[in-house]
This record gives sequence, C-alpha cells and structure tokens, in this order.
Amino acid sequence: MTKYAIIGMSGRFPGSNNIDDFFNNLLLGKCSIEKLNDTQISESPFSGNKKFVPVTASFDDADYIDASFFKMSPSEAKVIDPQQRVFLKCCYEALEDAACSPQKSPNRIGVFGSSAISSYLLNNVMKSNKWTDMFNYSNFIGNQNDFAATRVSYKLNLTGPSLTVQSGCSSSMVAISAACSSLKNGHCDIALAGGVSITYPRNSGYIYNEGTPFSSTGKIRPFDDTANGMVKGDGCGVIVIKSLEDALRDKNSIYSIIDGIGVNNDGNRKVGYAAPSINGERSAIREAIKNSKIDSNQIDYIETHGTGTPLGDPIEIRALSQAYNLKSSCQIGSVKANIGHLDSASGIVGLIKGSLILHHNIIPKSVGFKTANSNINFEKANLFINNEVNNPLDPKTTHYVGVSSFGIGGTNVHIILESGKKMHSLDDYQEYLIPLSSKNEVALKEYINRFINFLKRHEQISLKDVSKTLIYGRSDYEIKKVFIAESVNTLLEKLENDNFVSSEVFGSSTYQEWFADKYYDLTSVKRSGAFIFLPKQPFNEDKYLLQPLKSDHNKENSLTNYDDKEADIKQMITLWNEVLGTKNVHDNSDFFDLDGDSLIAIDLLERVNKVYSSNVETSELINNPTPSKLLHFIIGKHKNNQFDNVQEINYSGSQAKNLFLIHPAGGSTYCFHALIKNMQHVGLNVYAISYPESLKTNLSISKLASLYIKQISKIQVKGPYIIGGYSFGVASRILCK
Repeated sequence: MTKYAIIGMSGRFPGSNNIDDFFNNLLLGKCSIEKLNDTQISESPFSGNKKFVPVTASFDDADYIDASFFKMSPSEAKVIDPQQRVFLKCCYEALEDAACSPQKSPNRIGVFGSSAISSYLLNNVMKSNKWTDMFNYSNFIGNQNDFAATRVSYKLNLTGPSLTVQSGCSSSMVAISAACSSLKNGHCDIALAGGVSITYPRNSGYIYNEGTPFSSTGKIRPFDDTANGMVKGDGCGVIVIKSLEDALRDKNSIYSIIDGIGVNNDGNRKVGYAAPSINGERSAIREAIKNSKIDSNQIDYIETHGTGTPLGDPIEIRALSQAYNLKSSCQIGSVKANIGHLDSASGIVGLIKGSLILHHNIIPKSVGFKTANSNINFEKANLFINNEVNNPLDPKTTHYVGVSSFGIGGTNVHIILESGKKMHSLDDYQEYLIPLSSKNEVALKEYINRFINFLKRHEQISLKDVSKTLIYGRSDYEIKKVFIAESVNTLLEKLENDNFVSSEVFGSSTYQEWFADKYYDLTSVKRSGAFIFLPKQPFNEDKYLLQPLKSDHNKENSLTNYDDKEADIKQMITLWNEVLGTKNVHDNSDFFDLDGDSLIAIDLLERVNKVYSSNVETSELINNPTPSKLLHFIIGKHKNNQFDNVQEINYSGSQAKNLFLIHPAGGSTYCFHALIKNMQHVGLNVYAISYPESLKTNLSISKLASLYIKQISKIQVKGPYIIGGYSFGVASRILCK
C-alpha cells in the first residue's frame, strides 16, 4: 500500500480545546467525564427521571465561532448546527498546522468528514421562531449532516472532492480511508479527514435504560470487570493527509505515517445487527497488517475501540489476539475512558492519540481500569493495560501503533501508524522575514502573544523554517506586522517591544518584494527551509446559540398605509437587522454588500412575505436589494393586486381588521365598490373576491370555497375571519375561526 503522511491536526475534546492540552491531559491521567453541577441538573430535561445519570463530557467553545472570519452573518451562524461550525474551524486550524494555506497553495484539497445527527435541529432550531410548519431550506442545509464537508470546501475555497461519510461510530476512520483512496487515485493532492459529534441540550446527562450500551454509573471502564457501558462525549478531530512521497519532497513535518488500512463489514455473521463480530473485526485488523507490510510483532501499542461494554470488550480482545498473534506483550488502551464515546468522532480521536504517541515518543497511562474483565484472558492474548505510569519510547527507533474503530451496523476499520519525522533546517545566520497577520487588531495581538510564548519554549527553533512556514504556508490577512530578525532572541525582543517594519517602508511593493530587494531572494528560504508546526491563528469568537425567541412580527397584513413609508421602512429595516444579525442596516443598505447569500435570502423573504402578505421571490430580491427598493416593489405588487380575482377596495391600517366580501352568483364584485363608497367610516381593510376569470374549469361550490380560503389565508394567516357576501339584496356576516 502507498504510505500517507499526517502533516496537520486540530481538535476539540472533552476537557481540552486543542490537541496539546488533549495529550497533556492523557499524560496526567485525567478523566474529563464530570458530574453535572446543581444548575446543570436543574436545567436538564432528564433530571426528574429516576434513571437520570448526571454526567457530562464536553468542551468549552462548541457554541462559539468567529462569524466575521468565516463570512457568516450572525443570523446564519445561529441556525447552523454547531457540529458544522466546529468542524469548519478545526479544518481551518488543521490546514494552518500543516502549512497548507488554500490562499498560497495550488493543490486540490479534498474534505472527507462525518457528523452525528443534528440534535441541535431537534432541540434548538425546531423550538425557536426559526422553525415553521413550512419547509425551511436554510434550516435544512444548516442542520443536515450531508453538508458538513461541503460547507468547509465552500468557506475555505477547497476544490478537491468533498463528501460526508456515515458508518456509525467508525465514520471518521472510514473518512480517512476514503481520503487516502482519493489521494491514490489522483482526485486530490491534500486531504482533510475527520469527524464531529456534539449533543444538544449540552451538559444535561442522560437516561439509563437496561439493555442499552450506556453506563448506569456514569463511568466508562474499558476492559474492567466493573464495566457496564459507555458515556457519550462531545468532540471533533481533523487531520491533514498527504502522500508520504509528496510530504518528504515538500519538507513537511510529519506527525505519523499511515502504513496500512483495513476496512470491511460483518455482514450477518453475528447474533444481531448492533452486535460486534469477532470475524469482522479480526478480518479488518489482518487486512491493515497485511497492507502495512510490517511484522505484527513490531507493534508498540494498540488504541482499541474499547467501549466498556461487557459483550464488546471481550470480543475485541479475542479479535486482536487472533489477528496479531503476538509473541511478546503489547500495551493497549482506550481514550474513551478519558473523554467518553465520541460517536462519529470516536475513531479520529483514537487516531490522533496514536499519532501523538508516535510524535512525542510516549504512551499515556490508562484510566478507569483496575481488575480485568473476567471474560478476558490478557495473558493468553499477550496484551496488557498500563494504569500506573506513562511509558516512554526510544526516539531513535521506528515505532508502530494500531488503531481500531468499529461501528454499530458492522463497519470495522483498523489503521497501522508509523513514526513520523520532525523536519528542521539550519539557519544561515542572516536576516529572516517574519510576517504575522490576522483579520483584525485584537486577533493579531493575540497571535503575536502566542508566538512569544511559543518561541520561549522552543529557543532552538530554526528561523528559516519559521519564515518559510509563515510566507509560503500561512494565509496573508489585512492586518499585518512584519518583523526582521537574525535569531530567536532578537525576534522575541522585537515581538515584545512591537518593533516591526512600518508598512510605509514598502511603498508600492509587497513586503516580500521589499525584503528581496533589500536583503536576498526568498526562494532560497523556500528551497532549503522546512514546514514546521507553529501557533495557529486565533479566532475572535462570539456565542451563537439559537433559543426560543418572542416576536411581534406575526400580525396579519401589517403593511401600513401606502403613503406612510416611514413606518413601513422602519419595519423592513428591523427584519433585515434580525436576519443579518446586525444593527447597521439603513434604507439603502445593499443585501449583498452585507454578506447576504442565497440561504440568508430565503430566510429574509420568508419573514418579509409573512409580514407583508406578499410573495416576493429570491430573483426579485436581486433586482431590489435594499430595504427601500424591496418595500417599493412590494407596495407596487399590492397596488397592482397579486391575485387576479382579489382586489383591495379599502385600507384602514395594519391594526384594522380584515373584511373579505365574496361575489354573488354572477361573479362580479361591482356591488361591493358601491357599498364601500356609501359608507362614511369603514374602519376595515376590505377585500372583494370575484370569480377568477382565468379559471378554465367549472368547480363545485365546495372546491371554489377551498380556493377562496387559500387566497384569504395568504392575506390573513390565521382567524378569526370576517367574511361577507351578497344575495338578493341581503348582506350576510359570518365569523369563521
């Protein structure tokens, strides 16, 4: 099998918002499954149930995103499932970590992702004023897991294949397999792969029911004799993959190397659909070992699926034993004991753990294990769990890690990882160009602080590699500071004292052109330097969480008098501000200049059409892109009568009740015009409904009534309705609810 390099990573896991903190927590033996506090318990929808298990495993910034950075309106950010948001920012960070800026690279970058079902849609969106009985396309796109990968491709301008993979708990590992296949087939040059799972309502615990795979105690103890199930966790993990040949050519730093992959399905060779299969797991593991071309006894550590279930754990150990046939003891573990079961993201977090083990040359101790499951013979399998100390690996030797992930439904994956390579070059004791940029001043200040702290921990780092990574591997943003330094100490001093080169010095040149003219051609840095792991771009995030909101925009026919444009334009501007999530809209603000797109347009027009009883299409918004123009267009449609058989013959204001007058047998409404003309104080909005001249077929009375009811409902959404008619000179008045 072709070998593939993992050259970038990012993640959000319970108890950690980045991969460094995540691995440090593992080395500390920290379990991030925590008990709910009193407030969380009181707010949990499950707290009144006798089988309530009050635990949580989550991370801090699931509800947050830098909407401006990713060109989202606040309204759009609120309605999009946080799973898609977190996956997007992790993909961006992983590309930064890999020095693969889409802005700088001509490579085709593919996206292969997985996400769990959107509980945000069920528990937040559908319980807010964003939800109506009508189909809402923007809500659908924002909360359907099919679109997690393609949203990343759109927002980051990635042109390789973009697809979502779903196979239950093994989804993110299958995504890695699909990414490697795409690289092999030449469909992309670089691939992002990973998964995300975030459950709403967050931090609310769960209900334990006997017979389910969940733990009654709120603890997950893989392979332990007291294990009785799993605990759900929230998280996201993303890696960047490149062919090993290309990574070595481009001098990318490598976390680990994918040597072999095995993927299959159990079929029906098991007791039930959701049950594990020894045959299926063993076959996938053997396939990975065969494809890696390593001796199975070379393996140093195996990151298991390890769900802490009495049935699944013994089966997995038997499958590992039969597939590896080890001659000497090998350590195993399961990250689920630390952070819970991350569902569709569980495979990627295991693979990230395995990669970091090889990157840092140390195996973290296991937590949640005391006494072996009585149905597991570890000694016979030549496997053991180390729950006492972290186990160092010799950095001078090549090491191998196996990672398993098995999904309900029987899709099994096993991947063999090999030690990677940390690239570095030697400085030439000359001046180096160090550009740092962000999208705003606040972010740039934080970015510089991150670099100061990073350089203090890595004083031996090569400035040539720093320069190459920033110039050729990171994106350039509007707010920029350029530094010139010949050593780490000099750079630190300049960063701390804000001693940067003024942009006025560059004149009409770019900072690269200016540097090349004053010092030397930067191609020498590009040619001889290496891409290295540097601090990532900070986000200036806000919380976007959709909650049930009150709205007073449900009044029927709330368009005011056509001559009172001031009230109408204020109402229109209010709608635009709500949908775009801003307070800066004025009557001539252009929708598209405010980062409005087709999905936001759908949301806006749904509200506008409801408030103004209109039927404006998205194509008509293109020609009327400001509140003033759109209002003028709607008034024109009202005056010109959007229904050929419905005519407004009197208007008394948005607070007035509506009167609908139905034609007599002849079909004409002339009599109603005469009626209104002879009434001094009508006080009603009066609509006359004539027989539709365009109707080609004769309808029964009941079908004709159904047609008129639909037309009335477009003007007044709900009852009670005031309906009048004319027959033999007698006017009738009927109240309908």
